[in-house]
This record gives sequence, C-alpha cells and structure tokens, in this order.
Amino acid sequence: MAHKVTSNLLLGLAGLFGLLTVAQEAAAQYAGSMGNMYNTISFASQSISISQNAYYDTLHRGQKLGSGSASSSNTPSQTSNTGTTYQPAYQPPPPPPRQYPITATDFTSSPNRIVPDQLVNGMPNLTNEQKEALRNAYLQTLTVFETKIRKNNLANSFAFIVATSQQIIDKQPLSGEQIASLVNYYNNVLASTPQIINYSDQQKQVLNESLILTAASMDALNTQGMMQNNAAAQQQARDMAKSYLKKLAGINVE
Repeated sequence: MAHKVTSNLLLGLAGLFGLLTVAQEAAAQYAGSMGNMYNTISFASQSISISQNAYYDTLHRGQKLGSGSASSSNTPSQTSNTGTTYQPAYQPPPPPPRQYPITATDFTSSPNRIVPDQLVNGMPNLTNEQKEALRNAYLQTLTVFETKIRKNNLANSFAFIVATSQQIIDKQPLSGEQIASLVNYYNNVLASTPQIINYSDQQKQVLNESLILTAASMDALNTQGMMQNNAAAQQQARDMAKSYLKKLAGINVE
C-alpha cells in the first residue's frame, strides 16, 4: 500500500538533535557538507522550473476560460455558416495538466545509503565516535521517513521539504490534504521534466536523500531553537526554509 507523507512526521526527528550538537562543534565543516546537498537540490530545481511554469500556466488558463469571465480580447472569434463573425460567450477550458501515476516518480535504490557517508566524510576533523553518531543519526532519519511515506519516490521527498519549509514559516503543520496535494503536484511536475526522469537511479537516490535530510535538519534546528529559546537557530532555520520555498515552489517570503 502506498504511504503518504503525514504531518506528525514534520513535528521533529529526535535523532537529529544529537546530529546538530555534533555539527555545531564543527560548524564550518557541517556548512560545507550541507552545501553539497544544497547544490544538488538547486541543480534539480533549475531543471523543473520550466515544467512548473507550464503547469501553472495551464491551470491559470483553465481557470480564466472556465470561469466565463474571459474578455473578447482573448477569446477567439468564429465564423458562422452565413459568413457572420461573432465572439462565443464561452470557451471550454484546456485539459488539466497531465496526471501521472505515483509510480512515475519512483526509482530503484541501491542496497546502501549514499548521502550519509558523503556528509560524514566531508567533515574529517570529527572523531570516529562523532562520525559514527552523525552517520547513525542520518541513517535513522531516512529510516523513520520511509516508515511514514512512499519509499524511493521523489514526489514525496520534494513534498516533504516544501511542507517542512512552509511549516517553519507559518509555525503550524500542513494538513494531510495539503500534503497530499503537494505530492500530487510534484509527481506531475517531476514526471514532466525530462532532465529529472532521465537521471540515473543513483542520481535520484542522492537527490532523494538530500531532500529528506535537508528538510529534517531544518525541522530539527527549528525545534531545537524553540525548545532552547535560541532565536539565532530559529532564524537560521527560517532562512533555509525561505530559500527552499523560493527554489522549489516559487514562493517568496519577506
């Protein structure tokens, strides 16, 4: 049975609190490792931007034409069999954006995780104990996520990072219906993006793990900031959330 992203997953992942403590002891290294994930996600966002614009353009044209409020300037004229030109009062809306099955954004993962080791190996000054704790936190996060949503599916991981970002900004979780809508949206957009669909399974796995771990890191940082009344941590999480909402959803937050 396909799993859906659930809002209670966005309340915080305890395993990442230890991760953040370790990371703060090597802040520069941690920032560099997270930067690699940021670049991976940013590159993917550039690929899907054209598909997103086409998706919204189709929706907006459908809303305008379907509302009956289209003006004569954007309604094509027709000619009757008597030769008289007239403006139709109503034009049917264009077909909705293509709906793809959720399997369109599935991929086959390798037996082993990829990104956790990349992150830990990018911080060479950590002790072996710290590296192991960090790696386990990342692995636990991915495992928890996969018990809640559809495994190895890019639409769900994109929806997760956008929902997490929105929750941080709005200070309240999204509803299950809103998250399901996000999953459907990203499933259709990603399936319409050849650059993403043509990724190798390994590239999709790296992107998937990067999205999940980045979202969970933001959520844990924000939750830790609230629990410790740490305004700087909350602001850092908010800045990250604003960046990903802009990149992945086209939402500008002041």
